[in-house]
Amino acid sequence: MLLKKRLVVLFSVLFLGTLLYIRCNSFVQNEYVITPIATHYSGQSFVGSVACMECHAQIYNTHIKTAHYNTSSIASDLTIKGNTSLNENELDVNDSIYLKIEQNNGLFYQKAYLKDSDSLITSHKIDLVIGSGVKGQSFLNWRADSLFQIHTSYFTKSNSWIKSPGFRDSILQNNRRTSARCLECHTTYVETRVSDSQKNRNAYNKNRFINGIDCERCHGPAGEHVKFHKEHPKKLEAKHIKTTKSLTRQQQLDACALCHSGPRKLKMKPEFSYTIGEDLNKFSSPDFFSTRRELDVHGNQYGMLMASKCFKESETMTCATCHDPHKNERSNTSKFINKCISCHDKSSDCSLDMTTRTNSTQNCITCHMPKIKSKSMFKTTAIAKDTISVSVYSHHIRVYQNSID
Repeated sequence: MLLKKRLVVLFSVLFLGTLLYIRCNSFVQNEYVITPIATHYSGQSFVGSVACMECHAQIYNTHIKTAHYNTSSIASDLTIKGNTSLNENELDVNDSIYLKIEQNNGLFYQKAYLKDSDSLITSHKIDLVIGSGVKGQSFLNWRADSLFQIHTSYFTKSNSWIKSPGFRDSILQNNRRTSARCLECHTTYVETRVSDSQKNRNAYNKNRFINGIDCERCHGPAGEHVKFHKEHPKKLEAKHIKTTKSLTRQQQLDACALCHSGPRKLKMKPEFSYTIGEDLNKFSSPDFFSTRRELDVHGNQYGMLMASKCFKESETMTCATCHDPHKNERSNTSKFINKCISCHDKSSDCSLDMTTRTNSTQNCITCHMPKIKSKSMFKTTAIAKDTISVSVYSHHIRVYQNSID
């Protein structure tokens, strides 16, 4: 009898153990393993926008065509817009030195030569492209774990190579360090390597470098989000991610203000520490003393919008009221005009009739958000030292006396 009881207990233990093993093994098989490509200061994992494509293919496919997504990239035939053909790839530095942008086995270099002998002086590999090419591009060179901007940039308006903005005239420069603050507005995330002896904040982990402004820049690191929905495919409510509807108006504005409010002063917190949904002013604040009032390439669109009557009299207006960050809407003037008319269709403030307001040459945009010449993005011509500038739409919405096309 005692033996029988022992056998029953033994079989019961074995049965329960088998069930527990099957259940645990099933759980392990269903667990989705995340391999982060970078880890934020907060401990959250970046997984890359490709991880978003499976569930958000339509948004992903339109977003990768935007200037935001393409604002930084690995140097290649596809990403470098300037002409590297013979006689089209040169830039004079001074009476003694000229530069060439050359391609060799799929790699790009800036090479400096002496004019009198065509002797090679220096050669710097172009590793990273900064800028989508809508207005222009600058180029960065890796030296160990530091990044430097090279002397040559590309200017779209004249389709030519120019001296990089801010570089001194007639002097060859290739040692301008690339700060983390610059990268913060042209990449989604970069892991910095900063020590007490590296106050220039110019040391980075090449393997933890996410180019472009992608999904995770505006929605936060998505590791937990992807993991949860891979393990729970029937759960449709977005978990562990920031969505527009989950943010307050100011939080939505802060997401854009990080890069569109002019120079900013850090508040004892490193670049890339801010994430969507936090109070941006706790990380950095606008530097009004160094910000020009006029709109520029690195302009204060956020500040100008806040000064606009449209913004002041609205309780809901944000940047996304007029801009869809998931789509390339450049040159889609009718779309922006319709945004204006959706609020001002019955307004008596405008002296123009509706037909004239939607005319291609005289409309809401040309009258109230005209293009203004850039003060920093320009090319100086060799003849008479004239300048060719890009023109940028003003975001201070008001009545203007003159506009510049």
